[in-house]
Amino acid sequence: MPEWAFGSMCFIVMEFCAGGSLANWIEKMKDAQRRTTLDEARVIAAQLISALSYCHEKNKVHLDLKPANIFVLGDFITVKIGDFGSAQSVRSIQQTMTTSTGEGIKSTPIYAAPEINSPDENAKKHPRLDVWGFALILQELLTLEHPFAQYEGRPALFLEILNNIQSGKRTSLFEILGETDEIEEFETLIEKCTKVDSTQRPRNAIELRNEAVFVDFLQRIENGERPSSIVPPPFPNEIDEVKRLKEEIQQKDRTIQELQSRLDTFNDIMEYRLREESKQKDEKIAEQTRENEELKQENGYLKEELAKMKKMKSKYEKNFEYSRKIIDELKKQNESEKKERENEVQKAKREIEQLESILKEEKERNRRENENQKKEIEKLELKLGEERRKNEANAEKEEKRNEAGNEELEKLREELGAIGGAGEFFGNDKMINKEGGVRFKAVAQEIGDWTGKERNRQEIESEADGQRQKIKYKMETSDCGFVRFNVYFL
Repeated sequence: MPEWAFGSMCFIVMEFCAGGSLANWIEKMKDAQRRTTLDEARVIAAQLISALSYCHEKNKVHLDLKPANIFVLGDFITVKIGDFGSAQSVRSIQQTMTTSTGEGIKSTPIYAAPEINSPDENAKKHPRLDVWGFALILQELLTLEHPFAQYEGRPALFLEILNNIQSGKRTSLFEILGETDEIEEFETLIEKCTKVDSTQRPRNAIELRNEAVFVDFLQRIENGERPSSIVPPPFPNEIDEVKRLKEEIQQKDRTIQELQSRLDTFNDIMEYRLREESKQKDEKIAEQTRENEELKQENGYLKEELAKMKKMKSKYEKNFEYSRKIIDELKKQNESEKKERENEVQKAKREIEQLESILKEEKERNRRENENQKKEIEKLELKLGEERRKNEANAEKEEKRNEAGNEELEKLREELGAIGGAGEFFGNDKMINKEGGVRFKAVAQEIGDWTGKERNRQEIESEADGQRQKIKYKMETSDCGFVRFNVYFL
């Protein structure tokens, strides 16, 4: 390093993180074919919340939290947040919103919150983005995979991950680790911190300090305990490994010095041999000179061939330029077709919305018709009930009327006897009053003996028979049970 650099340059000396990044740590866990224990996740989460809450208290927002920006010390359990290249203070964020030339804050897409694409500049640079990033890091620690990296039961592509993030389709811890009370605590915390609607997330890391999942670990760390004394590191300390490797290197250096000494002796011997061989080579040079002349002639021939190839190259370059122009035209055509397809998609969406509106109206109309039909049915049922009650009342009246008719018939028989002179019924087919000339009328009909069926109904007036009146009824069949006469006086 030149001396002038020390007078004109500023150097920042930072803590060496021998464990690499948390992304390397996760890959190392995969290689070891083991999962992060819940206590390992708790102690790392507690360190992140301690650091983030400090930043948020100072109105600093990181804006690009991801495993690759979390650095691990040599004990493989102590972590530090790094790469604050995207970080801003709340005041600088407000200045960015008013003076930005369009560049804005850049975040890693698959770890950025959904509102990073929002037109709301406040939401795009709010501490809630760090809350989102913390939750994704915590789930990836536990599952060793990105929380939104599954799509319909298979690993998701890059754009599918972005779509999952925008729609909130996160793979829950239960699907990977099963359902237990401890896993439920982590799942509840992560679910709260990964709401698509940023206003439903905790405002900053300060609000997460009292989470039951890691609050005990957070207090112990901030009281001075080393993370490695709280939870055993998952891998050996690489600092001790580095010391061992340095000792091995020193031993190898001593071995190299011994080999160098031997090499010097060997070089002396080889130098003598080379002088002898040089004499032999001089003799060969003369022969090679002759061969070189022949090679020059051959080189001339190759130059001619090279000139021909250059001409062919020029021709190929022209063809390439022509092909490039065709490709550009095809790209333009493809862009035009793409825009047309997008317009068609928008048109189809509008038509679908119209159809949905029509369907909604049709459903409402059907609902109203169904309600009207139900009311009509209820009216008909009420009317039917009234008709049924009327019929029952009529049947009761008819029964009473029949009873009254039977009583009237008995009275008629008595009257026939009193007025007509002891009237008689002869068989089933005629009726004669014994005395008197009182005229009467009868409705006669045959009644089946077995079926009770009525037939051959006739209305007949009495005829004079001397001083008496008689009615004669002509039967159609001889197998009826009897003839019924309904008689009244004229």
